[in-house]
Amino acid sequence: MLATSASCHAVHFYRTLDELGDTVARFIADGLAVGQPGVVIVRPEVWPHIERGLLAHGIEVDDAIGRRRLVRLDAATVLEQILSDGRPDPAKAREALESILGRVENASKDGTTRFYGEMAGMLWGSGRRVAALELEELGNASPGHCMVVCGYCAADMPERSADDDICAFHSHVLSATGELTASRWHE
Repeated sequence: MLATSASCHAVHFYRTLDELGDTVARFIADGLAVGQPGVVIVRPEVWPHIERGLLAHGIEVDDAIGRRRLVRLDAATVLEQILSDGRPDPAKAREALESILGRVENASKDGTTRFYGEMAGMLWGSGRRVAALELEELGNASPGHCMVVCGYCAADMPERSADDDICAFHSHVLSATGELTASRWHE
């Protein structure tokens, strides 16, 4: 389990959508259990896997969404809001983050919000690697009260240097079992 009130920017390399759903559900459910709201920014086809995992963890998903303890956003829509000429725009990204945090600001007991997002992974998977890394760099400028996990499909990482490039922008790597290890670049 991740620490309950620390800032982190982790990466998770997943093999299947079921694995991804289980891992993200555990991350979000652990936060909800201690009063930290969750924000999930995913493609529509990913959400059912996460929702299944949340239900398995005893989370009443519709209730959590209705009470603004859980926010689900479409990754392509958010990406469209923050890109300018195909590249992440810092001002637009900051504005989007502030808007999202505003939706859950009263739901956090300790001021921490948990985010799972796959926008950088989508950029990477579509061959837009520079834009993906620029987005990750912006993720490092997130407020200290955010715990962020970014998802990347392992199949999009044909060479070890791709993992290295991505890990360089993250403080931790999240395993499929929920174990958090320090990225060697941040030890």
